[in-house]
Amino acid sequence: MRMRKKKNLDSRLEECKEYLIETNFEERDYNKAIEEKELLDYEAIFGNNNPVQMEIGCGKGQFIFEKAKLNPDINFIAIEKTKNVIVQAMEKAKREELKNVRFLAIGAEYLERFIPENSVELIYLNFSCPFPKERYARHRLTHSYFLDIYRRVLTEKGEIHQKTDNRDLFDFAVGEVE
Repeated sequence: MRMRKKKNLDSRLEECKEYLIETNFEERDYNKAIEEKELLDYEAIFGNNNPVQMEIGCGKGQFIFEKAKLNPDINFIAIEKTKNVIVQAMEKAKREELKNVRFLAIGAEYLERFIPENSVELIYLNFSCPFPKERYARHRLTHSYFLDIYRRVLTEKGEIHQKTDNRDLFDFAVGEVE
């Protein structure tokens, strides 16, 4: 089922634009898109040089809000493909005046265009879409293709934390990590 476009999406995004890391690229072929880098300057974005953690597939942002409130000395980047989904999270971040959370509306395959190598200490994958049909396995956020991307953006001792309620996805992820 396709999500309907939120009413007044553009004006709602404009009202909380300080929480959105703007991306301006049109290239749909991600291999070509990541050739040109627009690496984020965390200190300019957050106003500090605190460690960075990331949630990929943040949805409406409940998890990232709790982490940000409990850890004010950590900067969080929440990734979600569509602005239509993260607008509610951005509005909540503004209401709560969270200074250590920013949002990036991209697919995980574009991470290397924006995220500097060895700069993220922890990646959260919470209840990602399991893409149950085997022919879509490559779309799973725990596929070896994505794990290679995460390896490049994670610090040397960086970690990936995954939560899932899908046993098949869990088994797939274990197999990919091995």
